Amino acid sequence: MVFEFDMSMTWRETWYFLFAKKVCPKCSGPLERQIATHNEGFGWRQDGLDFDYGHKTKATVSYDCRHCTVSYPIGQLCSGQAA
Repeated sequence: MVFEFDMSMTWRETWYFLFAKKVCPKCSGPLERQIATHNEGFGWRQDGLDFDYGHKTKATVSYDCRHCTVSYPIGQLCSGQAA
C-alpha cells in the first residue's frame, strides 16, 4: 500500500512558504499557516514506469489573519493580489 501526499507549488510559492515574512496585507498583523488536506480515496498513481495502487491525498496552503478574519491562499500572497 502506498500513501501519496501531493502538495504542488510554484518556485515563488515555495520561496514564500519557506522564507518570506508572513504579514497581512490589510492590517499588517501576523498570518497563521493553515494546511488543508483533501482525501481523494484510493487509486492508481504513476511514478515513472512504476505503477502503484494506494491512498491519495492533496494539500492546499493558506494563511489566516486573526485580526481582520481573512484567509489568503498562498498564490494570492505571492503575486501581490491579496491587497
